[in-house]
Amino acid sequence: MAETSKQRDNYQYNPWLIHLAAQLLVNDEQATSLIAHNPFANGTAPKFIRGEHFLYKFTTIGSQEAMAGYWWKRTRIGSYFPPITLRAVRGYLESHGWKVPKLKNKVYKM
Repeated sequence: MAETSKQRDNYQYNPWLIHLAAQLLVNDEQATSLIAHNPFANGTAPKFIRGEHFLYKFTTIGSQEAMAGYWWKRTRIGSYFPPITLRAVRGYLESHGWKVPKLKNKVYKM
């Protein structure tokens, strides 16, 4: 079955994104390993997370953007999912059979 543009435009067709967002809300190591820089690496997990939808296109070979190292142009399409909290998505996660991730206490080494 081919994916339609509506499926790309709606997080409800991609429930795994809400699951991933919930894992990011608790600073899950496996989830944060998927991003280049974790701004919450100090142990303080975010309280909210949102999904933004962008359209990415390659820049033209030889263009000023490409020569400056910018390989992609992006255009914001809109919000993919609104700001959420772990509490707000608890029921959604459970309805998909996923465990609700728990925030772990960070142990600081001395």
